[in-house]
Amino acid sequence: MAGNRLPGRGGVCSTRRNLRSGRKLRIVAGHHRDDTGTDHNVDMASKSVALFKERVVPGAGWWVIVASLVAMVAIAYGAALGTGLGVATAAILAIAAALGLWFGSPVVTVTASGLRCGRAQLPADVVGDSTALIGTALREVRRGHGTTATVYSVLPIWSPESALVVNIVDPDDPHPAWLVATRRPQELAAAIGAIRGATPGRG
Repeated sequence: MAGNRLPGRGGVCSTRRNLRSGRKLRIVAGHHRDDTGTDHNVDMASKSVALFKERVVPGAGWWVIVASLVAMVAIAYGAALGTGLGVATAAILAIAAALGLWFGSPVVTVTASGLRCGRAQLPADVVGDSTALIGTALREVRRGHGTTATVYSVLPIWSPESALVVNIVDPDDPHPAWLVATRRPQELAAAIGAIRGATPGRG
């Protein structure tokens, strides 16, 4: 898997040098700011703007299953120990389950810096072309047909019926591609195409 790659600092002395050289400074929220760094700041900000972002949460069916399990446990506790305890158990389990499913769902993000799925990041300069897999095509891949074991998979157990295969153009990467779950494969493919087109020498 491609390793996480994260995308100075001035003090009093640098501020004094700026004043002696005649460059204009602005004070923003108590900090000295050099106007000459504006372009750099804008460039860094543009790289952090999300072209695509999706949290791949479970579908309605999974929420129904979890709610049913919570209800079963709550009814059992309520019957044995009283209605009050049953209701409290239901509330606690429901909140815990909802938080677990929400924060356990992978977040897929595309910025000018590259593709990020959870903690894993693929830099823009190694992002290759992409192919959408929907329905039967995705189910076949999940069974191991038409893919290799070295593909990096971002498919939670509640993965939707669509995903995107993103090829990697780095020959040193142990994974030839990423398989990324998404309910919006066309939008994700468009965002990946945009960062490929914006990368020098790519397109």
